[in-house]
Amino acid sequence: MTTLLVSLLVAVLLVLAVAVFVGRRDRSRTTSSEDRAALHAARDGQARTDVERHMMQGEASRGRTPHST
Repeated sequence: MTTLLVSLLVAVLLVLAVAVFVGRRDRSRTTSSEDRAALHAARDGQARTDVERHMMQGEASRGRTPHST
């Protein structure tokens, strides 16, 4: 019975060690400049879309027809 509990404990510790190792490895991985540029472009596009939507809603609330894009 003791051998079974020790084996189970070792298995659990091994799984935890692997999970911690993989987590640290993935966090320390650096992103490439392409990934940063794509993220920046996506944020710019989202911000532009948000501004356009906000302006269209403001024009619609004042009774104007928003410009079509």
